[in-house]
Amino acid sequence: MIRLPRAPADLGLVLLVLAMLPAIACAQGASQAEVRRADMQADPAREAVTKPKAARASEVHRKSVARPASPAPTGTSPGSTSSPGPTQSSSTVGLSWGAVSGTTYYGLAVRDMTTNALVVDTTTTGTSYTASLTAGGQYRWNVAACNATGCWSYTIPLYFQTPTPTVATPATPTAAPLLAGDLAKCTAAELDALIAEQRKVIKTAPRDETARRNLGLISVEAANRILQAQSMGRAQEVSAYTALVRTSLADTLWRVTQFSREDRVRAQAALGLYHADGILVPMDPVRGCDYFAKAAAAGQLAAAYRASQCLSKLEPERAQRWLEQSAVGGNPAAQETMGRACIEGASIDAACAKKWLQPAAAQGRVSAMSVLAWLYARDGTTESLSKASNLYRTAAEAGDFAAQNNLGELFETGRGVSREPASALGWYRKSAESGFAPAQFNLARLLAFGIGTERDTAAAREWATRAQGQGIAQAAELLKLISDAEKPR
Repeated sequence: MIRLPRAPADLGLVLLVLAMLPAIACAQGASQAEVRRADMQADPAREAVTKPKAARASEVHRKSVARPASPAPTGTSPGSTSSPGPTQSSSTVGLSWGAVSGTTYYGLAVRDMTTNALVVDTTTTGTSYTASLTAGGQYRWNVAACNATGCWSYTIPLYFQTPTPTVATPATPTAAPLLAGDLAKCTAAELDALIAEQRKVIKTAPRDETARRNLGLISVEAANRILQAQSMGRAQEVSAYTALVRTSLADTLWRVTQFSREDRVRAQAALGLYHADGILVPMDPVRGCDYFAKAAAAGQLAAAYRASQCLSKLEPERAQRWLEQSAVGGNPAAQETMGRACIEGASIDAACAKKWLQPAAAQGRVSAMSVLAWLYARDGTTESLSKASNLYRTAAEAGDFAAQNNLGELFETGRGVSREPASALGWYRKSAESGFAPAQFNLARLLAFGIGTERDTAAAREWATRAQGQGIAQAAELLKLISDAEKPR
């Protein structure tokens, strides 16, 4: 039998207390919650740490709903409430708004309306922000005031556009007038660059008169440089400027002809060259000579020399006047021609020849140096032979065939220099390979007799045959000697 515990005497009192326990517990719990809430309000950071994540999210939501309304920033700029909005001055846009009391920072958003992408999503403590955006775009932006508890409502979105990039149209090139005096100071490379500049202008403006006139002036300058180079005997320079005219100034003949009525001296000399040498037109010596004579009458020395050459058979007296005028004026080609005339007649007038050849050689005309050296070598004195060897060497190193051969003769004989058969052989060979017949004979002679080198009758026969083919009579005798020496004894 189960015996029940004995009920206390004060059972009624116990039951009463048990009935009251839930109410007491509830009262104590409410008191603890109020204390916790007050504590968390005093220290929000503590609330974030002590509450579970779900509870914190719920509380934040409860607080954002319960927070009293705060005004959104005012004075937002730029933009308008309707799309697409005003176009800004650049793609770097300054966004600004008015300050809101109690705010510690602002949340900012800019959306690209074309791609719908949020291109700016940031915060700032100031009341302005500079956004670097894409040119030619459409955008929308707004801002909200925020503090430690979160952000209030964003402002009404404003729309704006960034300007479309413009491609600058290159300025149409124009030509500045050139002056003949300035062109005379230009190097060959600078003239070439000037031609390119004029061609660039004409490509965009085919009727640009200034550019076409400039090309005509450059053509005249190039032609006169050719004439001067011819006077100096500078074959490479003549070739270079001739190629420049033919390739880059082929359309300038008409313009140069027009200039001949204005700048008679230089333009007429240029026309004389073009017609006489067939540079821009078919060769016409008669017309070229006529232009040279006109330029010579106006004092152009190179043209006077060319006129003397083309008139030498038809009008010898007139030609001689042009030659003397040019030589006296200092044209080195005319001076050499006058000097050669003094030694190519029935008798040799060395003083007359030296009078004209010395100034021509001093100006650098290589062929004049060679002839002057021959005159000094002919004198035979120690001093004159020294002058001859120096002039021969300068001319030989510059490529004069006769000077190379004659310098070889000095080294072979030891006149004016130390006797060096090997050096003689070298200079003979250099001249012979250039086609100079006397040097071909001299080279064959040294090879045949083994002077300055090992004897080589086969090579000697080859060079002697070449010399004979160019009219060297002694070559036939040398060939006979070579054949006799090769016969068995």
